[in-house]
Amino acid sequence: MSGERQGKLWEPDEERQLLVDFDNGLALEDLVERFGRSEAAITTRLIRLERLARSPSTGRFHKLDPEPWT
Repeated sequence: MSGERQGKLWEPDEERQLLVDFDNGLALEDLVERFGRSEAAITTRLIRLERLARSPSTGRFHKLDPEPWT
């Protein structure tokens, strides 16, 4: 199933579900399978939606708090 939506635009409902699934702890591999997109596409979308960031010192990704001011 991975890659079946490759190159297609993300729908708003799809983005909302990605955030819910990610915030609930689904693994990257599960997100790839569920959304039919590559690991790079999922990671890039999570960065754009401000749920992941790359550490400047290590180059590794880390999860961002979805509600840092609550």
